[in-house]
Amino acid sequence: MAPLAVTVTHALPDEEVLRRLHQRYDALKAAYGQHLDGLEEQWGDHELRCRFTSFGMRFSGSATVGASEVCVQLDLPLLALAFKGMIERRIREELSAILA
Repeated sequence: MAPLAVTVTHALPDEEVLRRLHQRYDALKAAYGQHLDGLEEQWGDHELRCRFTSFGMRFSGSATVGASEVCVQLDLPLLALAFKGMIERRIREELSAILA
């Protein structure tokens, strides 16, 4: 596993950030659920932890909401390292759109 971390700042109330994250997470599950196996998710007060298998690779990660930032941490399987830059850019784009 190789770690990947993306942090994006925001100026929104925590409740609004969490609402938007829940909404986008549900939309992503609906859109890409057919590519996810064994999805496990656990929402805490200010954090989402999830694990899933996609295309035969196991991923685990978290999204943590802070007072002025959201941090996504993902453990990438070694086979996904070739796509690390693309995955990081996509996460940053999604978070920036959610927090705009």
